[in-house]
Order: sequence, then structure tokens, then C-alpha cells
Amino acid sequence: MGKRKALIVASWGYPPSWRKATYVVDLDRRDLRLKGECETCCSTIALVHSVVNSGFEVNRIVILGLDSVAKPSTGDLRAEAQRAFERYLERLLQETNVDSEFKEEFRGKCSFAIAPSMGVYWGYRFEGSLEHIFVRAFHAIMEELSRVEGKPYIFFDATHGINFQMQASLYAVIAASIVKELEERLVIINSEPYPMGFSTEHCVKEAGEEPPRPQKVSPSDVVLSILDTSKLQHALKIIRALRALSELNEEPLQQAVQHLPSMRERGYEEVERAFSKLLCFVWCLKCRIPGLLFRGARASGREIPFNSAETYRALEDVVRKAEGEDVEFKPEVEEEKRVVKYPKPVLYTVLAKSIGEAVKKLVEELYEAKDLVSFLEAVREIYGERGMMDRAVAVERDRSDYSKIAEELGQGVFEWRSLVDAWCRVKEIPRSAEEVKRRCNPGNFIAHSGLAHDFISRVKIEDGKLIVEVDYDAVYLKRVLQQLNKFCRRLLEASSP
Repeated sequence: MGKRKALIVASWGYPPSWRKATYVVDLDRRDLRLKGECETCCSTIALVHSVVNSGFEVNRIVILGLDSVAKPSTGDLRAEAQRAFERYLERLLQETNVDSEFKEEFRGKCSFAIAPSMGVYWGYRFEGSLEHIFVRAFHAIMEELSRVEGKPYIFFDATHGINFQMQASLYAVIAASIVKELEERLVIINSEPYPMGFSTEHCVKEAGEEPPRPQKVSPSDVVLSILDTSKLQHALKIIRALRALSELNEEPLQQAVQHLPSMRERGYEEVERAFSKLLCFVWCLKCRIPGLLFRGARASGREIPFNSAETYRALEDVVRKAEGEDVEFKPEVEEEKRVVKYPKPVLYTVLAKSIGEAVKKLVEELYEAKDLVSFLEAVREIYGERGMMDRAVAVERDRSDYSKIAEELGQGVFEWRSLVDAWCRVKEIPRSAEEVKRRCNPGNFIAHSGLAHDFISRVKIEDGKLIVEVDYDAVYLKRVLQQLNKFCRRLLEASSP
């Protein structure tokens, strides 16, 4: 049995302000036991040391920093911030009582994700936001998680982050853990505060790098904005709802989409359109009418707007648009105004990543099935993987029936009555032409996976046995969906535990 894997994430503020202490790690929970201590200025080093000594393989250490750690007047602010953190790390490791092998391993596995800052530092106003930090941190964490095989533990150290930075970073690490289905393996730590009335030496001190000494000013000269973090909470709620879709539960997303208007920005329209199709897509699976999702499903010749092809294209549009967005937000220093500006943050890139990771695979499985029988096989597997065996059995029956019907009919386009005749022959049901009448019965529609022949105008068969198009009668389809809107709700409520 191999070692358990771990990703370490930590928010770091300004390392020169940290003082040396003995950090004690003593974590005991059902699936995890960490114990150890380190004399250091940095709780992250103590955490990593205890994780390694507890038998974990640390894949990566991601430090979430702010570019206000460096002076804007130095040139390339982001590059200078990177160099500053690298210097600080080296000094912190030198001042920690751990062996040289561990220090070397820490250096080799450590990377820095520098985000926009907020507030006044070094005499400059940094005009970043919580959304900037959240988006930057989320993508940095997701990038590292994508490189780790299996299900790693995620340890997040919030000890040294500036208040707003720590909060946005915490939302980001929770969001990433939800998308990757690792929330049960997320461990969030924070140390006790440094005791009042005590003082030890600083580990990091570099001449000329201290911020200007405080000046005595009037309270009216110090203007502090109260930050609204609810947008991050809304994003988190939507991400949870997207993950729930993979379990065929559309209700959380239905409730969460009311928060989308607060994210009206570039990409908003694509996300809203994708969510609308996803809700219909999952509702059809949940209500046992997956036939409408077949990529060849039509309604009186027009493509059904939420079938697997339409839904897949909508998701692709969101993911593709997000791929070209800047999620590092390179700073622009305006010396005359002594302001540091950044490109506008785009939260939809986080939602796009969540769509790609959480639900795109579900849609893709059905989209890739080019004929009806293959499609129903994919639906059966989806139900089976989720323990919905009654639905899997029903879909298998319909798959078998339509496989035989296709062979019975052969190649060509066949109208409703031909379909009914073939169905009667396959099922060995003798019926006269007078007995064959359309019945708009929602129960029958559900019982046959949304493929009851009463609602189908024609089918197209290629290669003698592949049903590539199912054209519903739009009038009958509209009528049954109106009935199902109420019928399915009652059915779902009655079947809920």
C-alpha cells in the first residue's frame, strides 16, 4: 500500500512581521492522526513537517501570496513579489529547527501563486478585490490538484494570511475541494494568536524593506471600505449545486441560479444559457424520460433545445470562453496617482472550471452515443452507477425493444404507424389498424423512458439497424411535458424517503 498523498495550501501575508514560536501540531480525527512540533516563525513549515512525519507524500506546497509584499516602484511588481517570497522562504527555513533533507524537499515542492492585493502599502493604493484573490487561488489550487493521481488530502493553513486574503483563499480551497470531490479530505488549520506581552526575534529582516513608519493622522484621513463577501458565498453555493447535478439532483442549482445576476459580467450569458439547459437535462434523467436527451431527438423537425448535443455545445461554449481569460491579473502601476490597478476579475472562469470538472462528463457520456441503442446503454450505465437499478432495468428493456424494432424496420425514415406496427410485431401483440390510436399518457411516457411510440412522429434508421433520429410530435410532446411538470413532482415526492 502506497503513501497517502497531500497537497498543502497556505495563505501568507507579510513574513517579516512573523515571530519565532514553538508550533505544536496535534490533530486526531477518524481518518487522520498528525502530531509534531517545530520551533519556527512559520506554522506552514510545522504543518508540512508533521504531515511528512505522519507518512504522507506531499505532492506540492502552494503558497498564496499578495503582490503588496513588494514595493510597486521596483519595476515588475509581480516578479519582485515572487522573488521576495522566495527570499522569505529561504530565511524561514534557515531559522527552523528541522533537518536539511526536509528543507530541501520543502524548497523543491513549494510554489507561489501571487494575487492582487487590497489597501494601502508602501504609499500605494492596491485596487484588488476579494474576487481577484478567490479566482487566482482557485485556479492555482485546481492546477496542482489536476497533477495528483487519486484522492489526496488537502491541508489549508490560514494562520499567516491577512484577514481578507485568508477569507477569499478559504473560499477558494473549499470550492476546489468540492469540484474535485475532496471535501471530506480537506483539513483547515489555524494557530493560536501570538501571546500578548511576549516578544521573540523575527526570522525575516531585510534592510530597506520595511513599510513606512505610521504617521499620526485624523480618522477622516483613514477610509476603510467594508467588504461584501456574499458573492463568494454565492459562487460556492452554485459550485455545490453543480456537483449535485452529477447525482441527478437539479434542485440545488434551481435555487442557486437566483444568485447569478450578482455575477453579471463577461461570460454571464453563456453560463446562464448552460445552466438552463443543464436543469432540463438532469430533470429528464431524474424523471425517467431520458429519450428526450438523445442527440438525434427532434420535435417536429426542430432539435430539442436541451438534448445532449445542445447541452454539450452550451457547456463547451462556457469552458472555451473561460480558457482565454487572464486569471493571474498582472498589475499595472500608475506612479503619478500611486495606484496599482488590475484587470477586472471574472468569476465565471471558476464556474466554467466547475462545469468542466463536475458535470460535463455526465453530458458527454450521452452526447457521444450516436445511435439510440448506444445512447440507452449509456443511460443504463448512468442509472446503474448511481444505484438506480429500477430505472436501469426499465431502460435496458427499452434498449432491447428498440434494437429489435430497428432490425425489423431496416434502413430508411419510418412514420408513426410503421413504428407502432413494428413494435407490435416485436412484442408479439396482435392489433388491428382501428385499435392503434395515439394516447397522451404521461405514465406511459415515463414507463418507456420518454420513448413511448404514441409521441413519436418518425424515426430515421441508417446502416439497417442504427436509429440516428427520433422526431417527436411537437403538439403531443408539449402536452405531455405540461402534464409531467406536475406529475413528475408528485412522483418524485412520493418516492422520496
